[in-house]
Amino acid sequence: ARLLRFGAEAESFGSDHPFSGEFLTQLGRLVPAAWVGYTECSDDGSGHVLGLGFERPGDEGSYDGVDFAALVECPLFPRIWQSSRAVVKLSDVVSRRELSRTPTYKLVLEPFGIKDTLDLLIRSGSPRRIGKFGFDRIGRDFTARDRAVLDALNPHLVQLLRAGEA
Repeated sequence: ARLLRFGAEAESFGSDHPFSGEFLTQLGRLVPAAWVGYTECSDDGSGHVLGLGFERPGDEGSYDGVDFAALVECPLFPRIWQSSRAVVKLSDVVSRRELSRTPTYKLVLEPFGIKDTLDLLIRSGSPRRIGKFGFDRIGRDFTARDRAVLDALNPHLVQLLRAGEA
């Protein structure tokens, strides 16, 4: 029922962009996480942010002090972006051991106590742009239920993004 209600009300949550502000707050209630955000990134597999990014209200500044320029070279990004799945957990693309040797682990995950990360990639058809919802969790891994919720929402979110682009 919560998922259906979210889908019906989602257009009214965003402000200037459909995936900003209250939208991220409500999405974070469906998939609980310590941090929830949305970014638009280059479709070249690099993970380069195209300048548009939002955090759930209250999450702003959560990653202050992180050198995000150093993360762009992280080997995880190409694996995430090239995944055939829309919903991607870090464990889908890298082992815990391999992850512990990456800049992402050393600069963000370990210092901030992040246990698991889940991304939802939104491919709207725009030739150079992918939308990415990011969820970071402290304490426990994301579940099959979390993935199923995002998989179910994906087509609706693509429609919202396309409507926003138009």
